Amino acid sequence: MEIETIIWGVLPLAFCFALALWSIQLSRKRTRVWKIILSVLVLLSLTFSGLILFNMIREAWPTFIPHIVIGAVFVVLLIQQLFSSLRDRGSDQSM
Repeated sequence: MEIETIIWGVLPLAFCFALALWSIQLSRKRTRVWKIILSVLVLLSLTFSGLILFNMIREAWPTFIPHIVIGAVFVVLLIQQLFSSLRDRGSDQSM
């Protein structure tokens, strides 16, 4: 396996899987409708990116679209984590 395949295919695919697990974890904590909707959207976009990356590993034409989608999902999950931690911190102080 070439180093380019590892850098542009395998590592983003592993990061995609880690983001999917993080999204599921965030949606399970204090379940809300908006968290479930956001988690479904994130998982669908990560599935799309994963399929493209898998095809790229199997010698398809390379593109940057899955990398851009993974970066956008990472930002969305960071914002969701920030709001969840702020909300949890606010509920702990009110008790």
